[in-house]
Amino acid sequence: MKPKTFATLTLVAISAGVATLASALTPFDPTSFVSATAIATAPTAAATAISTVDEPTQIAQAAGRFVPVDHAVSGSALLETVEGETYLVFDDAFTTDDGPDLVVILYKEATVPLAIAEDDYITLAPLASPSGSQRYRIPADIDLADYQSVSIWCRAFNVTFSYAPLH
Repeated sequence: MKPKTFATLTLVAISAGVATLASALTPFDPTSFVSATAIATAPTAAATAISTVDEPTQIAQAAGRFVPVDHAVSGSALLETVEGETYLVFDDAFTTDDGPDLVVILYKEATVPLAIAEDDYITLAPLASPSGSQRYRIPADIDLADYQSVSIWCRAFNVTFSYAPLH
């Protein structure tokens, strides 16, 4: 290989490595969420998982990354208002273990313990899918100022899988 060609390839490889490192160190950006979709399940609560509609996002209210409690998790959650409706959105990177009777809840505190008390949360809907982007409509009668986090919770065994503080 000629020295000039080798130097050019080395420069390209170094540039790619720097770009990869820079993207890994980029702070969380709630505007990076893409249009969310959810697998519809039979609604058993006031909120339901819904499919994506091509609507412009008006206001991103709060966001946070999921934190494991009893099960592995990745991804982020975002509260957004679209045309007067408020939604809880999980990004494309969302993934958690599957389990029985998993539901999405809003919790009163920023951190969620392993087992929760009945007066500390409100159930939004059954978890639509253990992975991928999804969106849940939040009923207008829920005062979001009363809740500081979203959680994936196993109702059958009172076990918190994970939570995301919303700030």
